[in-house]
Amino acid sequence: ALRKEHPTLRADRFLHGRNEIAPDLLDIVWFSEEGSPMEPAQWGDPERRLLALRRAGIGEGGAIEVTLMMMNASSDPSTFHIPQPALHWTFELDTASPGRAAEPMKAEEVEVAAGSVVLLSGRLDP
Repeated sequence: ALRKEHPTLRADRFLHGRNEIAPDLLDIVWFSEEGSPMEPAQWGDPERRLLALRRAGIGEGGAIEVTLMMMNASSDPSTFHIPQPALHWTFELDTASPGRAAEPMKAEEVEVAAGSVVLLSGRLDP
């Protein structure tokens, strides 16, 4: 249902992070838990267990849709800082709390439980 609802979760081509969907908003970017783009040293760290993926694309009516998936493969909960630009985010999924309903979020950071994934969605209207 989430893939059907959010075009950014079902890309029909490989994304390279070179297409700017809106100012300062690329089609795909990988982030650290600090909310900054992943650095080469972080990619090479075999102990790294935290990673976030933001995808952006044009949705229905020309609105820009953004999804942010935060993944915690560690054995401890971790706080993820939401990367810029600031959007009105909606909580969509937390694999540690599968019964939690979708709801608007105003936070600048999100707690992600050990061994789980949190998905947020946002929109920029044209």
